[in-house]
Amino acid sequence: MEQFVVERDGNRDLEFSGVVLGTGSFGTGGTSGFPGDWTRGTSVDIYRTVGGRYVVGVKQWSCYEGEGDIYRAAVCDTPADVFAWLVEDAGGRLGRASKEALEAAATEHAEIAAILTEQVE
Repeated sequence: MEQFVVERDGNRDLEFSGVVLGTGSFGTGGTSGFPGDWTRGTSVDIYRTVGGRYVVGVKQWSCYEGEGDIYRAAVCDTPADVFAWLVEDAGGRLGRASKEALEAAATEHAEIAAILTEQVE
């Protein structure tokens, strides 16, 4: 277990002991298409706390004309809550960085793997 502090704009930061389950990132801008050339982007981290809860941190960053970073985070009780918060945070659809973080977390955590797909009969 490690100690983490996840930033939140407009609220207290979240401090906890836990593990990183998955991370994801996506960006735009630049001319090469490589991450090192992005001028704006989003990174998402999903954690599991020592108490069994989930923490989700989102950082939107920009290097464009004085734009700054934006930090949001949430504490969730279940993987379904994590998914719902990520969809809501991205305006009603799952963002690319969020999906990447969920897929990475699924390799480490069976309960997250179980929510990656919607089962249809």
